[in-house]
Amino acid sequence: MTIQNRKIFISAGDPSGDIHAANLMRELLAIDSSLQFIGIGGPKMQELGLTPIIDFSEINVVGFWEVAKKYSFFKRLESNSKNIIRDNEIELVILVDYPGLNTRLASYAKSLNKSVCYYIAPQLWAWGKKRAKKLSKSVDKLLVAFPFEVEFFNKFGINTEFVGHPSLDLEVFDLDTNDERIENQICMIPGSRAQEVKSHLVLFDDVIKKSKGKYKFAISKSPTIDSSIYDSFIKSNPNVRIYDNSRDAMKSSEFGIVKTGTSTLEATLLNLPFIMIYKTSLTTYLIGRYLVDINYLAMPNILLNKEVVKELIQQDATASKIVKELDIYMNNKDLINKIKTDFIEIRELLGKQSACKTASSIIHKEFLT
Repeated sequence: MTIQNRKIFISAGDPSGDIHAANLMRELLAIDSSLQFIGIGGPKMQELGLTPIIDFSEINVVGFWEVAKKYSFFKRLESNSKNIIRDNEIELVILVDYPGLNTRLASYAKSLNKSVCYYIAPQLWAWGKKRAKKLSKSVDKLLVAFPFEVEFFNKFGINTEFVGHPSLDLEVFDLDTNDERIENQICMIPGSRAQEVKSHLVLFDDVIKKSKGKYKFAISKSPTIDSSIYDSFIKSNPNVRIYDNSRDAMKSSEFGIVKTGTSTLEATLLNLPFIMIYKTSLTTYLIGRYLVDINYLAMPNILLNKEVVKELIQQDATASKIVKELDIYMNNKDLINKIKTDFIEIRELLGKQSACKTASSIIHKEFLT
């Protein structure tokens, strides 16, 4: 029997999390339309009825130093979230990626004997193995996107289940619907957060100049940040094709220069060979280098445990090195085809089931019946 006004606290702190959490919400509402969602999320989640507790753009930052500068803001957000979990008859807490805040909310919710489900696991296998044991005490169910995560989290006694990667639920990743690629076009993916976009646009401007007209260039604009950030770059490069999102840019291009993070998996699923780049503040880089305990940063490299795509990070992410790599790949079809073959293997590895449907079924069965 359906209980009226069942409240779920849900938290997703970045644009990709907003998309995946929204798809999960949609499937849960299809099972039980009485569910009410309150918490942290962006426009996609709000379209499905989320009652937001914060302006989403305020939390869309990345990097240790960048987050530290907003320390008081995040402490207030954490405190407000805890008060809502405590005072609003929340039946279930669903946390989507975004580990810094969400792992603390998990611990607090469990201290109140609330049910906690984590969808899209924090990548503790990369930077926080010591935190995995703590997570085991605060999460009832962990729904993971990568098959190797099951073995990793099970070692810490966490009830873990592989549901498939949520990106494969998105129609844009259906290769049968791919747009025709523009010959010799290189798409540049600077990111979805203001500070990383600013840094990468300076780099991309230099890449265009140093390529001396050998390639056509395209760039994606993130809908989550002020479009004026791109104005100077666009004015300086009037021949660059502009796309309103990274996926359309990737689908229309032959090769990519892609910043680290979710975008590297998106490029993989869209069968777009690319070079991975990343430049950040020195403080963030040094802290990250100390904490991260993996051999690679690009997701295809992590998944196959080998260099599928070239990684150029921090001091190696220079325009000269990027153009040199572009020349190597764009003049060697065998290298391009090798990357695409590895990408096909990765698609098979990530499963064929719908992640959001599988996850919603598990959540409803284990927490809402």
